[in-house]
Amino acid sequence: MLQWINSNSGALDVIANIGMLLIWLVYLPLFLASYGRQRKAKILVNRGVGS
Repeated sequence: MLQWINSNSGALDVIANIGMLLIWLVYLPLFLASYGRQRKAKILVNRGVGS
């Protein structure tokens, strides 16, 4: 098994890098959307007219 991994290390490296790229392409928009929601300005109105 180790010999097979050693002889195919280049292909395994490419497959691992493509897998990590796909994971980042899925999760990066989620992280950015979450960050954008946290940074959005919030207006707090706790007293109305006449109160």
